[in-house]
Amino acid sequence: LAPGIVLFHDFIMRTRGPVSLLESPWLRTISRVNSCSAEDFASVEPLAWREAACAPFAVFSDPRSLDEFRRKVTLRIESGRSLEESSFYLPLPAACGHASAAQKVFTVCSAAGVQVEHRAHKMLLALSRCKAPVSLIWLVDSAEEGLARELLAEYGIKDARIISGRSPARWAEVAGGADAAVHTLFSAYGQCGPWLQISLMAGLPCLITDFGSADYWPEGLLFKIEPGESEAVQIAAVLEKLADQHPLPALILD
Repeated sequence: LAPGIVLFHDFIMRTRGPVSLLESPWLRTISRVNSCSAEDFASVEPLAWREAACAPFAVFSDPRSLDEFRRKVTLRIESGRSLEESSFYLPLPAACGHASAAQKVFTVCSAAGVQVEHRAHKMLLALSRCKAPVSLIWLVDSAEEGLARELLAEYGIKDARIISGRSPARWAEVAGGADAAVHTLFSAYGQCGPWLQISLMAGLPCLITDFGSADYWPEGLLFKIEPGESEAVQIAAVLEKLADQHPLPALILD
């Protein structure tokens, strides 16, 4: 990273830490750099707020942390730029081999959990209504395998394979043998990474929920699905369109 650019992978929302940091007069220091007045440091705040306030350019791998920084850190070193011009969202970088040759049957992969916020039930409902033949590879945590199989049976999904033991390395293998990826997530907490980034690096068309961090992804790069009653209809429509165009040329991101 260039000098002055600080990447925050996890905003530390706690107050315990080294005395030198806890007693740091960071507000006073910033006020002197900016040639303005400020009260002496008297309150204990989450540690990363201080580091972010002193960073000319703050980059976050979590969109929620970026929003919190822009909302909470009101006193910071002035760089002549607004918060929008000096703080950014950058998804975790991921490396993955490009997808292999197109599968015989259009194959969709997912690393969704069985919890409602991961929208697996919407994906399975969409698959049950797809007019085009679609095969599913579902990577799940070992503890969720039983519930995942129950969901497949509930929605009548027969052309599906469950792989137990979710990890980035295993997901890279799964993405390499699929034609598209579904990464729907409707939650104010958390994000789709690293699964989404790995899928993109594999060159797969990706579906995400139009919520939260979706605002930070460029239009046209992903299929954004609006959450709600029509969610399954939208997913099915996209998958049918992709299946009709199967095999698809891989989207290579260099």
